[in-house]
Amino acid sequence: MSWVSRRPTLIAVLIAIVATITSCGGGTDGTGIQVAFVQGVMTKGSVIVNGIHFDDSSAAVEIDSLSATPADLASGMYVRLRGSINPDGISGIADAVQVVNEVRGSITAVDAAAGSLVVVGQNVLVDAATLYADVAGIANLNVGQRVEVFGLRDANGAIHASRIELLETESEDDLRGLVSSLTASAFTLNGVVVDYAAATIEPAGAELANGQSVEAHGSFDEASGVFTATRIVLGELIDGSVQPGSGDQLELEGFIANLSVATTTFSINGRTVRYSVATRFEGGSVADLANNVEVEADGVVDSAGVLQADKIEIKRPD
Repeated sequence: MSWVSRRPTLIAVLIAIVATITSCGGGTDGTGIQVAFVQGVMTKGSVIVNGIHFDDSSAAVEIDSLSATPADLASGMYVRLRGSINPDGISGIADAVQVVNEVRGSITAVDAAAGSLVVVGQNVLVDAATLYADVAGIANLNVGQRVEVFGLRDANGAIHASRIELLETESEDDLRGLVSSLTASAFTLNGVVVDYAAATIEPAGAELANGQSVEAHGSFDEASGVFTATRIVLGELIDGSVQPGSGDQLELEGFIANLSVATTTFSINGRTVRYSVATRFEGGSVADLANNVEVEADGVVDSAGVLQADKIEIKRPD
């Protein structure tokens, strides 16, 4: 598998960044240096996130749950990063970088003209900004080929692919999302039934629950539409070092889903965001909030994991 590629600077805006952390999670050290968390699509060089260049030379890197090196990082990958931002606000140092895919498996349908393909039952959308590794583009992809897809999901569950890698060797299928319709032996993940009856749950001793963010590893059967899992990884429990906690300030960018005017909330990448009359809007107003609108929300994460937004920027299509 190749990890090398480049991405236009447009990808640098598809990220989430955290700064000004509380004393338990970071904050400043008296020199103006701030602890930062990032969750989003990266640009290589070393790691560019929202215009901030993170030096990744000493970072602990993990790709597909395996130890890797900074040289393995590539533009278009979805990353969770923990590090620090320098007083200049445009440079920093990455301590830990974790790469996470949205789906990995065989292509079961492809429509190059429409810019879409289906992998493990997931609708994957591509555009001019999508990067490819070991394949020239969607026109060169065929049913039966195996790919790994990185990107952001919209309110309909479709993956807006930031990077697609053609896999040259056999590997397990992967699917990431939020648990729903949980039973003693199965649950639904992004519309796919996952049979976990014989799966190992990680971390050991953890219990599944509806609404949890998990990664399912195993094999997908197209005929039955069932994903038979060998491992279920509860990402938020096992990846605590790259997850913001209560009191941490977070800037999160993505597509609005589950908008509720009644509760003044919506979700981005599975995280609930709450806005109020005190929230400052840029590039638009509260009237512009709608499912599938891309926004950047900035605020503090509360004890329930909800991002209380101080600022919401409406992102306009380029």
